[in-house]
This record gives sequence, C-alpha cells and structure tokens, in this order.
Amino acid sequence: MKKFINKVDDIVPEMLEGLTLAFPEILKRLPDYEVVVRSEFDENKVSLISGGGSGHEPAHAGYVGKGMLDAAIAGPVFTSPTPDQILAAIQNVPNKNGVLLIVKNYTGDVMNFEMAAQMAATEDIKVETVIVDEDIALNDLNSVGAGKRGLAGTIFVHKISGAKAMSGASLAEVKATAQKVVANVATFGIGLNGATVPANHKRGFELSDGIAEVGLGIHGEPGLRQEPMKTADEFTAMIMEKIIDSLKLTANSKVGLLINGLGATPEMELDIIARKAIMMLKDLEVEVVKTWVGNYLTSIDMPGMSISVVKLDDETQPLLLAGANTIGMKVL
Repeated sequence: MKKFINKVDDIVPEMLEGLTLAFPEILKRLPDYEVVVRSEFDENKVSLISGGGSGHEPAHAGYVGKGMLDAAIAGPVFTSPTPDQILAAIQNVPNKNGVLLIVKNYTGDVMNFEMAAQMAATEDIKVETVIVDEDIALNDLNSVGAGKRGLAGTIFVHKISGAKAMSGASLAEVKATAQKVVANVATFGIGLNGATVPANHKRGFELSDGIAEVGLGIHGEPGLRQEPMKTADEFTAMIMEKIIDSLKLTANSKVGLLINGLGATPEMELDIIARKAIMMLKDLEVEVVKTWVGNYLTSIDMPGMSISVVKLDDETQPLLLAGANTIGMKVL
C-alpha cells in the first residue's frame, strides 16, 4: 500500500489542519476537537451541522461555508464521530435560532448524533435531526443493518436546507424542507473494487476482474448482488430506470443531477455516465435544472460511482440554485 500519509493515527487531525490552513477564509478548526466551523457566521439564521467518518472527502468539511453547513465533525476513517465531538460543534455555532443535524442513516451516526442532541437539550439549545436514507438499492430488501443508507444524495439536503436557512426560515421550516428533499431524492451506486483503509493496509474487499458490486454502500457494505461488467451506458441505464421509477419522474418533472465518483474513477468516465443519464432524462422530457459531475462523497480510493437525482418543486428549485461558497461545491 502506498499512501501520502505520516502516521495512521494522525490522518484526520492533519487533514483538518491542512484544510483550515489552505482555506482560512472559509474554515476554521475548533481547538482539541475534530470539528471545522465556518470562519464567518450568520448569527441570525438556523445553523446546520453534519458529519460522519472520514474517508468521504470532500464530505463533510467540504460543505461547510456560506449557503450550506455551519459545522462538520470528522470521525476516524469510516467510523462515527463521538457525541462529545458533535456536542462541541453544536455549542460552537450560533444556536439562538436552533440547530439542525443532518445525519446519514448508519447505526453509529444516528446513535451518536442523537446522544449529542439530548446533551445539547440540557443546555436549552434547540436541536432537530433529519435522517438521510435515500439509497434506493435497498428498496427491495427487508432489512440491511439500519435500513436504507445515506449516500451522495445527502449533498442535495445540505444545499437546499442550507439555502432555506439563509432565507431566514425557522428551525421547523428548515427541517420540513430538509425532510422534503430526503423524500424526493434517490441514489444508486456501483463499485468496481474495495477501498484501501489506511489502518488495514489493504482493500476492504477484492472483486475479480470483470465483476462489479451493484448497489454497494460508501463503506464497502455489500450491495444487492455481484454481476459481470457492463458498458457505461448499460449500467447507467439500469440505475436511471430505477431512479425514474422510484421518484415517479414524468414529462415536465424538474430535477437536479449528481454524478458522483467514489474516489478512483476518472472524470472522463463520470462524464460518459452523465451523458447517458442526461440523455435518458431528456428523452422522458424531464428538465435537468442543474448537473454536478465529480467527487462529492467518496469512499477513499474506491473505483466506482453513484448517481443521485433530486425531484424539485417551486420551493426547492430556487434553493438548489441559490449561491453557495464551500470547498466541495460552489454555486454562483
């Protein structure tokens, strides 16, 4: 295994130190915590916080900034941050108007964020939580761990609810909008091999040549099935058919589209996937309001991709297009 790291135990703090040194106009780090917050706060809005295990960069610190999150907590690689770290984030953002926690649906994340919310409540801080579980690969399975997983569609929740908070909406209103987004976003991913977890010095799993893992999660959790490799168009068509059916997209529907790399997929391949996805939506006369292509929520160095689509309405469309300035996503 070849990695540009120093000590395994120092990966997360050194990563956050590098981010805050490189982008001081956007981010600053809380001393003694693996937490980054905005360099400049808006004291008159609801604060948004997210986080989870490291290894998904640019998530989650990459979405801290104007128009999106106010803080992000970085746990160890593929491991939830602890409640005390999350509580520190809650305490160190403007919280007079309340705090919304945006949590991907993994057992450790849900449990630890909920514990932190309960601790904050004892300090009379108003905290609400939204759980993101938009992984439609698990729609047909009875139960897998905590259920449907939170994947790259979480970025749409950050973006739209962040803009809602910027509008001066109340905590209840921001939460309602975030929940609307969760109900109208769908993600499906495919992996071509496992990710190399630094502490293990090897890939989490190995796929033989010519085999893909269809419907996997962002930590290398098993998907629906393994199957022979197909062309980019064939895989994209399969995913888009499932997303179109799940969101009940029809002519005149409006959507945002996110083609996400899992860490080791070249952008040329992601562009080929985007091409087919957009062509299918246009054939259905669905309006693609905005498309993002690149690495937005990764799995360290996993070769693979996911497609996320958010169905928009008169409220969420302008919020998706509202300005934002973060490392991971800029909307001008």
